[in-house]
Order: sequence, then structure tokens, then C-alpha cells
Amino acid sequence: MTADPVLRLVDLAFDYGPRPILRELDLSVGRGEVVCILGPSGSGKSTLLRLIAGLERPSSGRVEIAGRCVADARSSEPAERRGVGMVFQDDALFPHLSVIDNVEFGLMGLPRLERRTRALEALDRLGLSDRADDWPQRLSGGEHQRVAVICRCGATCWAAPLPAAAAEVATGSGGGLGTCLAPRSCGLTVVRS
Repeated sequence: MTADPVLRLVDLAFDYGPRPILRELDLSVGRGEVVCILGPSGSGKSTLLRLIAGLERPSSGRVEIAGRCVADARSSEPAERRGVGMVFQDDALFPHLSVIDNVEFGLMGLPRLERRTRALEALDRLGLSDRADDWPQRLSGGEHQRVAVICRCGATCWAAPLPAAAAEVATGSGGGLGTCLAPRSCGLTVVRS
């Protein structure tokens, strides 16, 4: 077991109606760790990420983030209070916000000037600073994914059903975003499927 885990799942179970999806799942993920959840299509990988992020409530067991129980069968802390960033399979960016505004949205707890500075630095590291004022729908698929990933940089824990290319971006294994996120150096915890 990881000492002082950022994310801990204890005897977690989830059912869609009468159909069991997850059973007796235990997992501890420490600060700066990257964990990949593997399995065939329909095995519950995305459901697990939705449970971590707060978009579903467990049937039994519990989800703990930073030592706090955020969900069990009786109650669930709202997603927006968990400090978990989630990149959805469709890379959900706000279409009515520019690229820079999308990135800043993930840093809402910071003063405006600091948000802008950090967002511009992150875009620059990814070679996207010239796209800061563009709309998301004008980005290529890869650019869209990279922006979606950095939009979640302000989170403590990440739940991300990412394709392999985006996983490289998130973990720094493919270059690019490695200097922006670098999970181990900045303490970001990543759980992906």
C-alpha cells in the first residue's frame, strides 16, 4: 500500500441496475504516481474514472481523496469540490471560450493575472502559444487533446480515459507536455484507462 495515498479506493463496487460493473476494488495511488487501468471494452474502466471524479456514486465501498472520504454508498461529494480533473473521451473544451480562456478556466482558484501567466506558459511549452486566441473548433485533433489535458493541470488528481497519444502528453513520456505536467515533479496523480 502507498503511504499517504492521494487516491484510495476501498472495497469499491458499482452496479448499473442489476448488472454488476465493478466488485471489491482496492487501489492506492500516491502523489506523483501514474497508474493505468487496463481491460477490455465494457469492463468498467471509464466507470471507475467516473466514480473517482464524482460523476457516479458507488454501490458500496468508498473513494478517498487526500485522506478524505468523498464518496460511499450513502453520500457523494459533488465533483466540483473534489479537486479531480477529468478529460472526457471527447476532450470537452468549452466551444464558446478561446483556447487561452479554456486553459484559464482550469486555474480558477488563482488570481486573474497568475492564471493568464500560467496558461500562456503551458501553451508555449506545447508549441500552442500562437493558438491562444483561437476557438477550440479551429484546432487539430492533437492540438485539441493537448489543450484539454492542460486545462486539467490545476487538479490534485486526474481521471482520464486518454488515447495513447494523450497519455504520452499527460505523463511526459512523449515529450511536449512533460515539462508542463511532469507528474512526479509537480505531484500530479494520474489514473487513466
